[in-house]
Amino acid sequence: GIEGQMATEEEREAKRAKVGDEAKPTYNGVEAAGSDEDDLGDPLPRFEYAIERLVLSSASGKFLTNFGFLASCPFRREKSANVEAEALTSGAGTARPVKITGAGKILFQLLGAADLSATLERLVDGIHSGEVEPPKFCLRFFPVQALCLCEEEAVEAGLLEVLRAESARLFRKGKGDGDEGGGSGGKNPNPITFAVASKPRTVTLRCDQASKELDLVKKLANVFEEYIEREGPAPGHKVAVNLKDPQIVILCETVSIADNKRLLALCVTRNRKLLQIRSKGISVCALAKPPQNPKKKNEGK
Repeated sequence: GIEGQMATEEEREAKRAKVGDEAKPTYNGVEAAGSDEDDLGDPLPRFEYAIERLVLSSASGKFLTNFGFLASCPFRREKSANVEAEALTSGAGTARPVKITGAGKILFQLLGAADLSATLERLVDGIHSGEVEPPKFCLRFFPVQALCLCEEEAVEAGLLEVLRAESARLFRKGKGDGDEGGGSGGKNPNPITFAVASKPRTVTLRCDQASKELDLVKKLANVFEEYIEREGPAPGHKVAVNLKDPQIVILCETVSIADNKRLLALCVTRNRKLLQIRSKGISVCALAKPPQNPKKKNEGK
């Protein structure tokens, strides 16, 4: 069971703690891996191994809000990315890494963080201004405003919770918004434009002994439209999909965990600083450029 798995992992960590670590390079004073690949057999301390149980024990029983960040990183550099992420967010809260499966991603809970979007915006501004050293391993930070079970009801409830919590910021009337961002909007307010980006687009849900495919883009779009109709900034407000210049973007990414299960990370924002909108899709902005493939680098010579 989960308890047995946790006990086993804790015993392994205790044994590893007895072994003295060799000196390693640091990132802003925090130790990081120095080889070309991380030693994945030596995990970081304080890992949260039972993340599914943590979600199930939440007030909703289906999702956790204002969780932390899902970061992308180079293959087999997950340990270094965790160390770097802790340094990058040290002033915003306490980073607690979460055990997930797969490569090229890390998930960490940011305990004590009041506003994930503001935390990411400060980090992006700091990197651009030169006040913060550009990260070497954390390529992107995805603000996990809701971490949901991979269930249709959980996805809907989690998105609604984020929309309600972020409504003042999402539907404010800003420069150039006209009637789209908020306010009364008159009898025929302009529609609120939005886009949904999900990786992947569909997931397989298992219930009883059957399974079905859930189109996350369609589901999230329907939930958003129904929310605007019922609880939007003004009566009669409508929505319209705009993939090139959306006012509001809903982002979703899957997180693979033990036992071949998945969780879903959700984020809703209208902050262009945090977004990268291109013809091939929408994603959170890059913190650093991905490392160049040595083979491609040699080919260019």
